[in-house]
This record gives sequence, C-alpha cells and structure tokens, in this order.
Amino acid sequence: TEIILKRNFTASKPFEKLTTDVKQFKVCNKKVFLAPIIYNREIIAYSVSFKPDLAQRITEQWKTFSED
Repeated sequence: TEIILKRNFTASKPFEKLTTDVKQFKVCNKKVFLAPIIYNREIIAYSVSFKPDLAQRITEQWKTFSED
C-alpha cells in the first residue's frame, strides 16, 4: 500500500488527517484488541474487543464523527 502521510501526522485544519491503528495485548491469558482513532498524535476515540472484528467497531467510531 502507498504511504500517503509519510509520518507527517500534523494537520493544518481540524480533522484533515485521521489515522487508525490496531494493537493486540494479552490480558489474563486472553487477547484484547485496541483500535484507536488518532488526530494530531492524540487518541480521540477508541474501541476494545476480545475478537479481531475491529472493522465493525471502527465503522461505528467513524459514524460518531459524521453525525450532526
């Protein structure tokens, strides 16, 4: 995939650049998945799941930003 941001995460206007990442952790011998939405190097929303079904959770987070 093409890297569009080239590690320049600073935005010149609000919500110009939103990124996401998925991290896996082990908690009490169970896998936990964290999916934050990042804006200007700060986490502005996140979801946590015990299954790697994060696409649905991220979609729910994006809906938060599109509501009036």
